[in-house]
Amino acid sequence: MKVSEEIETLYDIVIGLLKADPKYRDSDKTLSARIWAMQIGGVEGARQMSAYTFFCLYCKDGTQIYSQESIGRARRKAQEEHPELRGANYKDKQEHQTEVKATIKDIEDKEDDIKSPKLFP
Repeated sequence: MKVSEEIETLYDIVIGLLKADPKYRDSDKTLSARIWAMQIGGVEGARQMSAYTFFCLYCKDGTQIYSQESIGRARRKAQEEHPELRGANYKDKQEHQTEVKATIKDIEDKEDDIKSPKLFP
């Protein structure tokens, strides 16, 4: 299955889980574990499957186990299109993003000064 097809398939599943339980909104790990449990037969299936068997299924081409990358992409797409499904950490991340961008700009400006020193102040 192509990545884009996988994300489209996951999209509705992810929206359902994000609506059902807010704990999935801030954690791709928790969301991925829930989806994988669904794929291998629920909690009972997960208990009976060895980690080795799961890893073999996960790594096998053409498997029906969704990749964590696709699950994360589907979550981001769902939250972009449905802002009400964003997690509690969304606002904090956005504020931190502004700080990080400013820090990166300062570093880039300093690097530009080093690469192209001003000959005349």
